Amino acid sequence: VKKVSPSVGSIVISKDLPLYRERVFNFNDFFSNDPFSNFGSPFSVPELDRDEDGNVKKERRKVGGGSGFLVSDDGLVVTNRHVVQDAEADYTVIFNDQTESEAEILSVDPINDIAVLKMKEAKGTPVTLGDSDKLQVGQRVIAIGNALAEYENTVTTGVVSAKGRSIAAGSINSTENLINLLQTDAAIN
Repeated sequence: VKKVSPSVGSIVISKDLPLYRERVFNFNDFFSNDPFSNFGSPFSVPELDRDEDGNVKKERRKVGGGSGFLVSDDGLVVTNRHVVQDAEADYTVIFNDQTESEAEILSVDPINDIAVLKMKEAKGTPVTLGDSDKLQVGQRVIAIGNALAEYENTVTTGVVSAKGRSIAAGSINSTENLINLLQTDAAIN
């Protein structure tokens, strides 16, 4: 954990989102003959906040996160493709020592759910990769990552449960068939 943690980064996903303001709404504004008009109590409804020119105001916000690890001295970071699926978002890699760098999507591989980011400022120590062909079922493994996009450098342990697994992963709108996976019981949040 001491050796690998400095190479693991939290990936923060940010995006400009529209700002909303509350507008007071009163039933009487729409229903002059409304039998419920005695209620007459206003309530708030969200409405896009606009500037003097009518343009929607926006604010930069964190919209998600994930984990990645530095694999080269020139700032290449490997993560999951599903972490960087929004091409309109901005990505920042933050390491355990709080150094950070903006990053851009360099490459994605949806078949293996892998993506490579390129940090604008190369920082950190690259991880030393192992050989997954040498893993054995029952071997202990450690997972380090940004759990729930909130808790950076979370450490969990488990074992290799199986090798060569396949799974259909995704959502209602999009499903991917991932093959030749390692299964582990380490808690990957």
